[in-house]
Amino acid sequence: MKNHLFNFRDDQEREVFFVAIPVIALFALLGYWLMFDGSNTTPPVITDSSMAGDADGDGDGVPDANDQCIAQVGLPASQGCPAAPTFAAQDNDNDGLRNDVDACPDTSGAVANAGCPGATNSGAIKSNAAATPPSMSTTDTLDADGDTIEDSNAGTNAGGELDSDADGLPDSEDNCPEVAGAKADSGCPHDPDNDGVAGDADNCPQQPGSAIDNGCPKDSDGDGINDFEDQCPAVAGPIDGCPEDDDNDGVVNSADDCPALPGPGSNQGCPSDADGDGVFDAEDRCPQQVGSATNDGCLPDNASAVDTDLDGLPDNVDLCPNEAGISDSDGCPAAADTDSDGIIDDLDNCPRQPGSEDNNGCPKLADDPDGDGITGSDDRCPAEAGTQSNQGCPLDSDGDGIANNNDLCPDAPGTAGEQGCPAERPSLSAEDRQILSNALTNVEFNSNSTTLTEASTSILDKVAGLMRKYPTATLEIRGHTDGSGNANNNMDLSMGRASSAASYIASRGIEVTRMIAYGYGESQPLASNDTPAGRKTNRRVEFELKFNR
Repeated sequence: MKNHLFNFRDDQEREVFFVAIPVIALFALLGYWLMFDGSNTTPPVITDSSMAGDADGDGDGVPDANDQCIAQVGLPASQGCPAAPTFAAQDNDNDGLRNDVDACPDTSGAVANAGCPGATNSGAIKSNAAATPPSMSTTDTLDADGDTIEDSNAGTNAGGELDSDADGLPDSEDNCPEVAGAKADSGCPHDPDNDGVAGDADNCPQQPGSAIDNGCPKDSDGDGINDFEDQCPAVAGPIDGCPEDDDNDGVVNSADDCPALPGPGSNQGCPSDADGDGVFDAEDRCPQQVGSATNDGCLPDNASAVDTDLDGLPDNVDLCPNEAGISDSDGCPAAADTDSDGIIDDLDNCPRQPGSEDNNGCPKLADDPDGDGITGSDDRCPAEAGTQSNQGCPLDSDGDGIANNNDLCPDAPGTAGEQGCPAERPSLSAEDRQILSNALTNVEFNSNSTTLTEASTSILDKVAGLMRKYPTATLEIRGHTDGSGNANNNMDLSMGRASSAASYIASRGIEVTRMIAYGYGESQPLASNDTPAGRKTNRRVEFELKFNR
């Protein structure tokens, strides 16, 4: 009967059947155990169907043989995998709005425009809403994405998570959960410059700014250049935010008296001019002596006159050479002018009566025709202004009949033809010439200094004696250096040494008005500067007595 039931052809076929089937079943059971999850302490019940190849490891009702996601619970319609989002739950244009609420699901747009690049089209939103699946009636609960959350459940996204602003991003991932935004901007309104001010409210969407400045960077001085780029954020200006400063000295043009020349603010932007001669110190070869621009700040012939009182006026034009004064007073200190006639009391013959300069500060009266303040018979020289001590006549110190004011040699009797000087100039004796020669070779100074050596003062004492011996003579003092060092420094050094010699002689009682000092630097060498002996010869101070008319 068994042979008839299975229709075995012979006994060998029957034996194979009853032996092979149990062996196959045994191997199937062994394979199932190998896939068994160790976390489950209870082994699954093996049914006849599982033995027949219907195993379902993830328990989703799809046999493993047909399950493309055997480790994930899925749906039969998805071959055992989780359900893919429907069209309505997708975001085709990646603008942060699901297709079911996106009026333009295939064109990226703004949240404020319902997902469209243009104006909001509320009607389109309805037309793109997911239709009720054919398998469901309109009265059935709609769950398009199969997540067991009804699609009509307000405030949740497709995954059932809370989405307060309904922008398609759950609150847990939304940086702006109360304000609808784009997915690309983490749920916030579009903000290209990331300054926290949304693009539609940002006047400077490409530059980070602040809400108080409507999204624009701060511009404290209002010059149109933002503070972070403005080198002078507190002062308006066109050049990197700063006012114009052509000479780059830190003093802006509007406050710079010398806008083309750099100088300190303490000097109104101009370079320093210590001697006030109009030649700035940087270009002035004689910065401590008044000179002319044509001679680089020095007096003509590369020389500078001595200025004993250092008031800026050379002694030869300074009425008070030993006392610092002002140019308006010809080098004398500002003095009183009691009668306010413009002539200081020291030079005013009538200090309490306003007068004229041509009348020595005195008024011209009928009984004082020369205006010297001496009237009537008291004036021995009524036609010529004089002094009270000389009874109205001009002083004539040498008694040669030529008043001092017209006498070129007021201390030596002379003739009118020689303008008060002797007819013949005195000639120096051999002994006197030797004194000047010794001074030339032996007056010395401390190294690189204008300070006289002690031995030099005794020689200059003898030169002062010559000046007393020849009261009509003037003394010219000329300083020279060798070629070592800087030429400008040598010029200053030679001038300083000549001035020191003149100052010493003046201290011996000789009027400074009878002396003039010059500095020639290295410009007039007597010998080669290539040898020590030559350089010593060139370092010299020359003294020359001159007798002028």
